[in-house]
Amino acid sequence: MLARLLSETGHSAETIAGDRYHHGKLIEWAVDGRRFALTGSPNVSVPALHQSLSDQGGNCELALLAEINESLAPASGGQIELEHLAAIPFDSRYEAPPALTLLGVMLGPDRIAVTLGRPLEDEALLEYIEGAVWEVAAIVPAGIETFEAEIVLAAGTAVRIRRDELVSNICFVADPSRFVRTRVEHVGRVRTDEDDVFRDPSVADAFAHDLAELRQFLEHTAARVGGGTEGGGGERPHKPVAFTSWEEYLDACEAHIGPRLLAYGLALPALGSSEGLREEREIGTLDDETGEEDSPDAGDGGDGDAVEEPHPAPEFHGLTEYQRHRYQRWCGRLVELSPQLPHAGRLVALRLVLDAVRGELFPTREQWLPLVASATHALGSGKGFDEERARAASLAAVSLAAMRSKLPRFAEWEDLRFPYERAVEAVLPLLEVTDGDAISRYSTPLEAFFGPAVQPSLVEALVDSLLHPDPIANAVTLAEQELNLTVERLGNVIEIDDRLAGDPRRTLLAIISLCENATVAVTTAPWNGTPSYAVWRDPDLVLVTPLGAGVRGAHYVLRGFGPGAYKDDLQSLPKPKHQWARNADVPLEPSELIAGFGLQRSSAEPV
Repeated sequence: MLARLLSETGHSAETIAGDRYHHGKLIEWAVDGRRFALTGSPNVSVPALHQSLSDQGGNCELALLAEINESLAPASGGQIELEHLAAIPFDSRYEAPPALTLLGVMLGPDRIAVTLGRPLEDEALLEYIEGAVWEVAAIVPAGIETFEAEIVLAAGTAVRIRRDELVSNICFVADPSRFVRTRVEHVGRVRTDEDDVFRDPSVADAFAHDLAELRQFLEHTAARVGGGTEGGGGERPHKPVAFTSWEEYLDACEAHIGPRLLAYGLALPALGSSEGLREEREIGTLDDETGEEDSPDAGDGGDGDAVEEPHPAPEFHGLTEYQRHRYQRWCGRLVELSPQLPHAGRLVALRLVLDAVRGELFPTREQWLPLVASATHALGSGKGFDEERARAASLAAVSLAAMRSKLPRFAEWEDLRFPYERAVEAVLPLLEVTDGDAISRYSTPLEAFFGPAVQPSLVEALVDSLLHPDPIANAVTLAEQELNLTVERLGNVIEIDDRLAGDPRRTLLAIISLCENATVAVTTAPWNGTPSYAVWRDPDLVLVTPLGAGVRGAHYVLRGFGPGAYKDDLQSLPKPKHQWARNADVPLEPSELIAGFGLQRSSAEPV
């Protein structure tokens, strides 16, 4: 192969002078008059130099790269002819793997699953040891790498494959039900759960520190630039730690925040129940130097398949005003931390804030809704494991429904509408992967406070309306439910059947404010007298209302604010671009806007 490569590239080979054995561990090259050498572990091979260890199966090598003044190569023995080079025999130092290779045997409820190193060319026998005798368990078919045999063997039983005189390596039966996860050493300040964190402000504060350190623990910082003291040089940016599995990631998170709050944040039924019970089960205690545990049995989740009972809302009624404010500030701190945390930490933070809300820690929605919206917004950024992305989507959906439930008149809460809509925009891409079971686990405890809006079916309906929006249909629904109007939709036109009191422009703008992202017209019904109507196509707004024998018509160009900003203060509307007093005098630009909605009656004088 080397001779062929040299021939194809027009290069040559040289021998090394002398009879001493040389192991090829020197690579030299010259670029722009400078000479470099790579010495150490790597051979000149693809696994050593071209393939990564993490995902391409390459070697793990240790080498020294340095600039040199002269060659480090040994003395040359002269060129070797390529045909002589090709004739040198090559004997691999590696023994070929056995023709029959058994990778593993896994025990199931009524059978075993067998995995081979590669498919067999011919059928063989699967054997297991019984006392001192190998017994036949099944026939191994040819051409497949995995198969199941309908036989139950004890865990630890030796198994092999035999074909005539050829025998494979031996594997031992593994029983997955007996796998016990490695103990996770708790490194946080406190061990608590979703209930006890609200019973002692000092425990809550300590948990916030643990949550903040979770962020630092899941990142690593490269060496300081310049390698000096704190005063010299800066630090390279933080890089996320790469976890090889979901389980490894859970262990890392659990070490800081404990199994109970990790399960709570991820809506897991019970982390490590039954035989796989994790050993971190202490709650509601600050760690001391002795590591003693006040409540050794508190974390027992029992049957992992059991339905989780909704935990009660926190009790804040007995707190002093100082303690109440302390918890309010604590919730704000969780929200500030959220964007910097891994998804598991963000889920814990948002769920705790929602629990504080349902426990009535905040007296008004103006205090808690921006916090909930910000914590929900944080779920929409960053990457994570598929499992936690599904839970982030599910809790985000429940949180949006919870916020919406406490804003009964969507059209009249301008100050709170913006944080809600920013949260919707941030998590919208996530909502495709919501999980029904997780939605149920997140929503069930909240229903007593937030009402039926957080029931799973209504949460899923909200998700569907956000993923497949029809803003005009939504505006029709809100106009009926919140503005108490009787309306009908005709394409992109919303028609009001009720007779309106006062200035109709306020109602027209109120309805448009419900669907400002759409191109829409709102009109009163013709049988209620001379119709009033509004046309909206961002940024153009046309308002026409009857006035005596004529009309009051105006065309506005709105920059920066939509029509909803003016529904309660018509006097603040900007100066119209066009005005008219008769339908026959409508300027060309607003006339085309009006005609685009089929409002042909605009061309006729009102009777």
